[in-house]
Amino acid sequence: MPKSSAKKQYTPEEIRALRNRLNKSQYQLAQELKITQTTVARWESGRNKPSAMAKEALRRLEVKADFEDIRRLEMDMEDFEEEEAFDLDGMEDFDIDEIEGL
Repeated sequence: MPKSSAKKQYTPEEIRALRNRLNKSQYQLAQELKITQTTVARWESGRNKPSAMAKEALRRLEVKADFEDIRRLEMDMEDFEEEEAFDLDGMEDFDIDEIEGL
């Protein structure tokens, strides 16, 4: 049975990966969580583990990152669809007979 997200332990590697995914420095992540950069460094080195409250804050940041990824993908799809529509619109003036005569 998979672990509930509330029970997630957050290994040093997972914390570092989340921070990198958020494109934040240790200092920036610490500011967002209202903790010290030293605390983030200790989590990432495995010297200390996040408290239950810190784990919940990390989980919320992870969810936020998921939504940002989804939004980015949706925007990419919209751009792709607009490009495809533009290409198809240009086909109206396309005359196959002119190409066959070449």
